[in-house]
Amino acid sequence: MSALTRVLVDGASGYLGNHVVAALLNRGLVVHALVRPKIAASDLEFLQESGAQVFAADLASFHSNLSTAQRSKLEEAFTGVTHAVHLIGSIAPGKGEKFSQLHHDQSSAFASWCVRARDVGGFARAAMVTALGADQNAASEYLRSKREGELALLAELEPAHIASSIFRPSLIVGRSVGRRDSKLIKRYRELARTRPFVPLINGGRNLVQPVFVADLAEAIVERLCQQASDSTVNSETFEIGGAQPIAMKEVVQALMTALNIKKSFVDIPQPLALAAAKLMQRVQDVPLLSVDQVRMTGFDNICSENALTRIVGRAPTSLSEALATYHNWSGD
Repeated sequence: MSALTRVLVDGASGYLGNHVVAALLNRGLVVHALVRPKIAASDLEFLQESGAQVFAADLASFHSNLSTAQRSKLEEAFTGVTHAVHLIGSIAPGKGEKFSQLHHDQSSAFASWCVRARDVGGFARAAMVTALGADQNAASEYLRSKREGELALLAELEPAHIASSIFRPSLIVGRSVGRRDSKLIKRYRELARTRPFVPLINGGRNLVQPVFVADLAEAIVERLCQQASDSTVNSETFEIGGAQPIAMKEVVQALMTALNIKKSFVDIPQPLALAAAKLMQRVQDVPLLSVDQVRMTGFDNICSENALTRIVGRAPTSLSEALATYHNWSGD
């Protein structure tokens, strides 16, 4: 098994991507950050100042008809890589994007380059992050597509005998580095700051198990490090959550407490929220609220077996500590 020395992270400019890149660099590893060509200047600056080597190219399958420039850039990004982490995805795709493209197609494309990296060098293991509740029979299209993404990855890697680690986190919260945030937390932060009351779909009764983003990044990197010296080729899936399940209303209340904001709540019935989300998806480039976000308020999203402590060797960061990282934020 190859030593863990050079790691590629796709989706490196995103919220979780920033934290995974930082965690890898803190271990003294070489990081190849794969980003879209139209990356925001602030995101590019963060990655470059962190010490990552940035490669700007749209991820597409190794087997597809790529332009010479795109193939060259992707080959350069994957050259010398021993491990790779796949983070591309969204619960609220922009106009012109589909869940199947973001999750199934991109996962398959990522895996095809991992196979190519194994064929030409010392590639050993891939990791990807999906979502807690990923299942082909899930009520949410987002969760169904996340499972399809997992299967697409495995369909490429398993015949090539490449091991993989799949992480399924619950709601991700907090921020240690970068300027990005999860869409859901950003939405509630803005609502709390700008509205006279804070709307909660279904009263925020659904349970989640919020995990601190830095804990999740640590778990990903720690598992890659653990597996770097393990000659066993296998695939594994981990559910990742915070210390305990909590109602979404309590999460938002804790967030407002961390931001020193006092507002009342108003219960928004799910049918009304669905209608609003459908309208937003039609008129907004990146919808403030997606249909799938609304649907997911109708059921709990908690771990059946939380693997975080087993991987990192300590208890999860408490919700209050994770949310305290918001206290000194500016309005970015």
